[in-house]
Amino acid sequence: MIYVTGDVHGELKKFSSSEIRKLRKNDYLIVCGDFGFIWNGNREEKSFLRKIGKKKFTTLFIEGAHDNYALIESYPLVDFCGGKARSISGRLYYLERGHVFDIDGKTVFAFGGGDDESLDINLLPDGKSLKHLPSYDDMKRAATNLKAHSNCVDYIVTHDCNFNIRSCFVSSSNSNHLHALFDTISKTCTFKKWFFGCYHKDKIVSPSYCAVYDKILPLE
Repeated sequence: MIYVTGDVHGELKKFSSSEIRKLRKNDYLIVCGDFGFIWNGNREEKSFLRKIGKKKFTTLFIEGAHDNYALIESYPLVDFCGGKARSISGRLYYLERGHVFDIDGKTVFAFGGGDDESLDINLLPDGKSLKHLPSYDDMKRAATNLKAHSNCVDYIVTHDCNFNIRSCFVSSSNSNHLHALFDTISKTCTFKKWFFGCYHKDKIVSPSYCAVYDKILPLE
């Protein structure tokens, strides 16, 4: 089975919860952004990544607004379930933005990244930008891959969400090109359910949209 959860922020406690212990060898867990375990590349961090990669289930994640994307890009790019992923450690993979993955017989469109206006660029160890918003190439890749699947997938996993759904969580009228992309996808793509994690809530917004945070939910 495939399960989904919200932000982890580099804390191992979610990986030792009673819900996690129920996952089996052939199961998948998707983290909807702010994974947080790839930040400065130190020895402790690499030890955590090895521990997660040795779990009996496969862990997949997308980046949020608090992930070191430049460091993530240093990991090898591999073919994975019909899309592209970064092989991190053992059964731990990062899902590249804009790819469609065939996981356990289900098609899953993944697109990480988010916006945090309060984020300080100097938070990164090297002082570089987090690159948390998508590039033109990221968006073009998403459109191409969705078109190749006739704009129809079983599930969508992102960190942020489209502007209309976002209004259920924040009152700000600010939006960016990531929200615009998701607005377009929500109107042109057919899907069963869209999961996102950046608002730190477990909430079913509608039959098609679900915010995830603490809970570990099956996709179906």
